[in-house]
Amino acid sequence: MAGRTVHTLVINAGSSSLKWQLFQDERLLRDELIERWDPAAGFDDIVEAVADGPTIDAVGHRVVHGGPLLRDPTVITDDVARYLETTIDLAPLHQPPALAGIAAAREAFPNATQIACFDTGFHKTIGAAAATYAVPAEWNERWQLRRYGFHGLSHGYAFAAGADLAGISRDSRILTAHLGSGASLCAVRGAQSVDTTMGFTPLEGLVMATR
Repeated sequence: MAGRTVHTLVINAGSSSLKWQLFQDERLLRDELIERWDPAAGFDDIVEAVADGPTIDAVGHRVVHGGPLLRDPTVITDDVARYLETTIDLAPLHQPPALAGIAAAREAFPNATQIACFDTGFHKTIGAAAATYAVPAEWNERWQLRRYGFHGLSHGYAFAAGADLAGISRDSRILTAHLGSGASLCAVRGAQSVDTTMGFTPLEGLVMATR
């Protein structure tokens, strides 16, 4: 795609709503919210909204949990989609709508590169002392238990934007907060997550709306 304009659709399919943005290179063209989104309805509203516009080159999806195997942004293939189905039990409120969004987008934009970006990815730098649960070691190994952390895309953005707005170095020690119906804190040092309040699933940590 080098040397030409790239149009990217960004999808955040939540449990009750869907947010989407359309970018031309790094310039934001559209920013929309579909409230009370029904995954069964697919992407009809989005397809209609972009039908007369430029061809969609890539679709980026926010996915809450990448499980033990996926941490970095990943091109979605059939194998990746099948693997993500196995992670539903780790985040049963969040994974199904995200996976429904991926399926709908792959059908609606079959020629676009589909990419999954994981909230757990930002926390892959958490060290063993903070990530390991105080249970028998064979349990951790058998079930791949660890503090995965969540809201990583939000924490990564809040860290970088907060440091820049405050005029401090990104090498500083910064505490970020994701506050909403779901909430978590993250300790960041040197642009890397070192600890966070959510753990193996999104249930741990701060008191939230329903957790």
